[in-house]
Amino acid sequence: MASLKKRGDNYWTVRVIVDRKTKDIYLGRTPRKQAQQIKVYVEDVQACRLSGVSPSPTTAKWLSDIAGTKIHSRLVELGLADKSTQVFTHITLVDFWTDYVESLAVTESTHRLYTNAIKDFSVFFGKGKLVKDITSEDIRRLRSWLQKKGLAEATWRKKLSRLKTVLNSAVKQKLLDENPVDVPVSAYENKSRRVFIEADVIESILPYATQDLQTLLVLCRWGGFRLNEALQFRLEWVNRRSGSMTCHSKKIPPIRQVPLFPKVREHLDSLGRKKGLAAAGYEGKTDALARKQLSELLKSQGIEQWPRLFQQLRSSRLSELLSSYDLASVASWLGNSPAVASQFYLTERQSAFLDAAKNG
Repeated sequence: MASLKKRGDNYWTVRVIVDRKTKDIYLGRTPRKQAQQIKVYVEDVQACRLSGVSPSPTTAKWLSDIAGTKIHSRLVELGLADKSTQVFTHITLVDFWTDYVESLAVTESTHRLYTNAIKDFSVFFGKGKLVKDITSEDIRRLRSWLQKKGLAEATWRKKLSRLKTVLNSAVKQKLLDENPVDVPVSAYENKSRRVFIEADVIESILPYATQDLQTLLVLCRWGGFRLNEALQFRLEWVNRRSGSMTCHSKKIPPIRQVPLFPKVREHLDSLGRKKGLAAAGYEGKTDALARKQLSELLKSQGIEQWPRLFQQLRSSRLSELLSSYDLASVASWLGNSPAVASQFYLTERQSAFLDAAKNG
């Protein structure tokens, strides 16, 4: 552990114990917050020296930044730092990735996606791969390896997108001259997997679903909710007087107003309560349970399962609403920009095709 000692007007000293002796690292005139941060760095450096491990990427970068200064020279003198200024450049992808992700203010699910991605990358590169040694050829081979694993194109593109984001940070911190992820990783949608789910299909299975699963199906198919939005939807958020529902989301916007559609109103009224989670039986459960139950229900009813079970319900509702309302309004109700709604959610309706062929 280190301590801070103040001398005069903002003249600070970091005091450490080295070989059982008290040693001072003079910081000079320094703002209090900066002095406190330097103390944290010194503690990390000392702890790493004692345990024989490398400092965190953040601390390593600080050591690199202060190379040639009196503080760095003092750390070298005390055996807490190396004379070499190349410490920061010898950071592995795994360590840099972990430090980067820990610094993000993201949801637990996003954090989990980043964690899953680095597991794949560490298998491919090995845990000792240095950030500075990653090349465009490495990325080309990584892309091929991900494809051979049988990942859908949208999945491997998303993994590479996360790698590109992390390595952009490495470029900013001068670990890399340029980002080696040069393959297109923009948002991708496999339109062949889009299916319009007719309302009659969901109507036909509702009697065989549990009340909580019915609630999720109604909110997603007729309310246009995402599954995670339906799972956390509370009955207190229904305003029958104004004919609206307040939807809380992990996406942007985090709160939006949705019309209280007749089918949704009818179902919520049938629950016989006005407080608590609409689908209370799923409290504390993951969305995987809902997907599994819907999959089993479709199988029991002899209905072929469609890709992205709940998302297709939402996209079907969006396409349906657009036959009566303008894109800007519908996109606002469902929490998408018009551009995203057009690119990723619009689904061709077979019934519309047949009607056009007959009456168009």
